[in-house]
Amino acid sequence: MKNILEEQNLEKNLRLLIVQRELYSKSKRFKILALIILFISIVISVFSIIPIEFSRDYPEYYFGYISTFFLVISLGIGKVSKSIQEKAAEVQQQFDCSLFNLDYQPLVDSEEILKISDEAISKDRGIKEQVRNWYTDAISKFNFPYSALACQQQNIGWNISLSKRYLNFLLFLLFLLIIIIVGIGFVWNGIKPLFLNGFGNFYNFLVFFAAIIKTPVSSAWSTRNEIKEKEEFMNEKREIFSDISANSIECIPYILKEIQSNIFRFRKNHKPIPDFFYKFYKYREEARSRQRLE
Repeated sequence: MKNILEEQNLEKNLRLLIVQRELYSKSKRFKILALIILFISIVISVFSIIPIEFSRDYPEYYFGYISTFFLVISLGIGKVSKSIQEKAAEVQQQFDCSLFNLDYQPLVDSEEILKISDEAISKDRGIKEQVRNWYTDAISKFNFPYSALACQQQNIGWNISLSKRYLNFLLFLLFLLIIIIVGIGFVWNGIKPLFLNGFGNFYNFLVFFAAIIKTPVSSAWSTRNEIKEKEEFMNEKREIFSDISANSIECIPYILKEIQSNIFRFRKNHKPIPDFFYKFYKYREEARSRQRLE
């Protein structure tokens, strides 16, 4: 009888978990860099309305051009971050499919897995222990393949509440940002329409608007859609997850395959939550995930 709790701690599987963690972390670092550069783009776009002495020596559209440059750089780095995240999702998919007896053609070769994991282990000797027991012992009451279905339930639902908290945080930041920018515009621009004092300022407005739409508006909208998709999927599979052991043993392989493909899709398109936010609520959300299986 296949035992997921034991197999997940085999050397090859621990290395897969180390690699996916390293790749997700790398993706987040690029994402943070993209956000910093995007913030610079936003700041530069509002220079034309702020009465700073040096800014008066240049036409307004100069700031728009420079801001556009940083915006394009930010978008490019964001694409790199997304590519690395998809690669991490591929590695995690390989890990899951190995445990769940699902067919999967690895896209990340074993040499790269060894190289990345060796580098990570050399930097942090305790990293193996950090990824050990990836799936909690809450699934121990299920025999395989029902235990695989229990793991999938954890994978889909464990961070929905966390994403909702993060969405509220993003909406608050967006509201605060709008208040600050509009306030600066009215106070320092003589109660005139923001960015609308000539072509240069109008161009800056377009750049500013594009940057704001990119984030946090884009992040908030994507997080909202992600939450909605996961909740709809969980509701669609409510009958399957409500009593895992009641599912027909003959149907389980097909159920596992369908659900795993959706988990893979969610992971590739997931909007990363900042580490400080994730760590603050991590154990609370994992406890809720365990309770759903108990």
